[in-house]
Amino acid sequence: DANYSKSSGAYILAAWLFPKWNDHPGQLQLLGKFAAATFEEGITEDYDQDTTEINVNYIIKEHNARVMFFFRNTTFSAVRPDSKAVGVGLQIQM
Repeated sequence: DANYSKSSGAYILAAWLFPKWNDHPGQLQLLGKFAAATFEEGITEDYDQDTTEINVNYIIKEHNARVMFFFRNTTFSAVRPDSKAVGVGLQIQM
């Protein structure tokens, strides 16, 4: 947040890529992420932000083709309202 002169944070990410099965062209991947950040010395009160995200990806051709589904939950201790997001994505690179 650019409105704060001091911030700190960290995240942890874990993912598992399942082996290919039968004649399917791709692989299923589960990914989980948790991030925490603190914003201080800003124009409004200090606050903490926690974000949890879960992704289910179908990796078709390494990073060149994938379909993804995600759920993200972000909570704030002050200043902003909490938010949730769900989405579907498609990545194709040539």
